[in-house]
Amino acid sequence: MNDNSSGEQLIGKLLTDPVGFNEQGEAYQLLQEYFHGMPVDTLRPLLSHSDRLVRGAAVFVASELGEKAKSLVHEVAPLIHDPDPNIQWDALESVMVCSTGTDVDQFLSVVQELDNDNDSMRRLAMRLVANADLSQLEMGSKLSRTLGSSAKLHEQGLLVLLKGDSVNESEVTKMLDNPAPLIRKYGAIAAKRWFEKFPKLLEHAALSSDPDISRFSTEALEMFRDL
Repeated sequence: MNDNSSGEQLIGKLLTDPVGFNEQGEAYQLLQEYFHGMPVDTLRPLLSHSDRLVRGAAVFVASELGEKAKSLVHEVAPLIHDPDPNIQWDALESVMVCSTGTDVDQFLSVVQELDNDNDSMRRLAMRLVANADLSQLEMGSKLSRTLGSSAKLHEQGLLVLLKGDSVNESEVTKMLDNPAPLIRKYGAIAAKRWFEKFPKLLEHAALSSDPDISRFSTEALEMFRDL
């Protein structure tokens, strides 16, 4: 028996009895096997499996592995559009963490979700973009022209985020009050990124009549107060 025998047995059970595997919470056990050195490439075929429960277990493991799953980012990214909302969520979080270095272009998948029809996914994308580093924002800005009818709005928003400390308070306030929902989202993201410099911006955003903006900003304020 090799060192990965327990992990291989768990994968075998996932493939033969995905319902039982899921009901017994064995994805967490499988995750531990990867933390203990099981090759992450063994997740690759599971991420594209036809069974939703198999994909779900695999992308859960990938999301929990963080940067350790970086080599799988191209297999994980398509799952952002999976029919299962839980799979979408885990995939988006994983892509965010893994869109660095030579794969920084994958950050565009996170940006794109600001237009998602699902409000939970939109707000998740807002939280993730709010935590993006400059290399991700720069690549997102460069590739934003590929985002169809929203391209110019995404570019406008990302360019503001790239200004860093040179941004001014009135500029963000105008974004928060903009008639375009996407620009309002970037305004709220900017308000969170520069909370220490302009704390009143998040308070202004929390009063927005736009539910995405008000909920995102209220949650951000609560987070800062708990720090």
